[in-house]
Amino acid sequence: MSVAVSRTRALYAQLAYALTEIANLAHANALMGWDQQVLLPSADGATEARGKAMATLAGVVHQKATDPALGAVLAELQTLDLSELNPYERANVRLAARDFGKNVKLPESFVREMREHSTLSHMEWVKARKADDFASFAPVLSKTFDFARRYAQLISPERAAYDTLVSEYERNLPAARIAEIFSQVREQLVPMIHAINSADHPDSAWLNEIHWDVTKQEELCKYVAEKLGFDFTRGRLDVSVHPFTSGTGPFDVRITTRYSPDNFAEGILGNVHEVGHGLAEMGVNTDYMGLPASEILSLGVHESQSLFWENFIGRSLPFWEWLFPKVKELFPSIPADKTAKDLYTALNVARPGLIRVDSDEVHYPMHVILRWELETELLAGRVAIADLPKLWDDRMESYVGARPPSAKDGVLQDVHWAEGLVGYFPTYLVGQIIAAQWNNALRQRFDLDDLVRRGEFAPILDWLRENVHRKGSVPESSDALVREALGEGINPKYLIDHLKAKYSALYSLEL
Repeated sequence: MSVAVSRTRALYAQLAYALTEIANLAHANALMGWDQQVLLPSADGATEARGKAMATLAGVVHQKATDPALGAVLAELQTLDLSELNPYERANVRLAARDFGKNVKLPESFVREMREHSTLSHMEWVKARKADDFASFAPVLSKTFDFARRYAQLISPERAAYDTLVSEYERNLPAARIAEIFSQVREQLVPMIHAINSADHPDSAWLNEIHWDVTKQEELCKYVAEKLGFDFTRGRLDVSVHPFTSGTGPFDVRITTRYSPDNFAEGILGNVHEVGHGLAEMGVNTDYMGLPASEILSLGVHESQSLFWENFIGRSLPFWEWLFPKVKELFPSIPADKTAKDLYTALNVARPGLIRVDSDEVHYPMHVILRWELETELLAGRVAIADLPKLWDDRMESYVGARPPSAKDGVLQDVHWAEGLVGYFPTYLVGQIIAAQWNNALRQRFDLDDLVRRGEFAPILDWLRENVHRKGSVPESSDALVREALGEGINPKYLIDHLKAKYSALYSLEL
């Protein structure tokens, strides 16, 4: 006997099929993007051809994402009672309606043009960074910000451009709210940074006397990734200029890092960071794979996973007490009198570095705040592209305590603007703030230090799976997700408290 299918359920099935088809095409584009950064030949012609291929596929995705038939399904669904759908399914309807409403405002020609510019911009950034030549990249960057303004105008002409752009990465967290949070961090952190910069630093010079064999670093990073829970039957680890995480879903997660024989921290801590992203991707609800509700809620939430594992696990003393025997096995030139605590202390020295991705916990937030300030001012027309290098250098000196000697170590160091990701940077600090809240919550539930010291990471990952990964995008915002798990929304207090306590102890200061 056949069972009648309700109109709501029938329309939802049509919607899910269409969304999965769009996701599959987007996955193909993501793989081409991964290949571009990891394996693509360096010839300009290869990059140009890849840019055209990705632009063409982006156009096909846009066609399907703006198909009037999809719009009709969504329009009718929104008139019906959706109570028979579960929370994930209702979220899929809500998120698909939001995306469709945005996509239909973007002409296909604009999408193709913007995608092609992004690919060529990446190529020009690589060349400019290598040559330490900001002037050659400035016209390209100017065009990128023009695209960002045009995009924002097409999507929400009534809103400030930055509100629209930030919502691409951190929805329902207005620019004014970001400014409120970041102002609190800046007010409390800059004096702390100046105090630490002026203090006597713990000994870390011995790290520079060791040749950190790159092959051994790669072996160590794969060992750590697997122990933390990264499943190499569903993922891989490669090398790229700028570490990142990509893939096509929970069964194909691709992370990259970079190694230097002179910088042990860069490889291992960058690896733990990207593993955090990878674990989040592997932990989503596979029942709704390819549908928007299964995706990690925002980039800020995603970053809270990578920064939790990097800062609160990978930079902790218990982590190095667990890992130190393996490190000594792989790198026997480590002096015999050095201990796990010596390595922990050396890796946590807070010096005013120039590079964001290599920065310590204390200086890192000000790297993000600097970028957030500059891109908001650029969009508003308060500063010119040509003024960026000097503004960057001046604020780095004021906030972090170091002045870049070159554009390569300053305004050209990040790939984000080169790829058109304007409004992305705030997610890093939002993630660091939320990561501190996850750390506080886990310490209330477990003896976290004891688990890490024994290398028992499964209970930690299980808690994150339940409270973050599998929740996906069902909550309305990162604030809502955090409040659901912890009873309060995003709060920078826990990050500031953590930094004060940790670095007061490391530096024998009263911060």
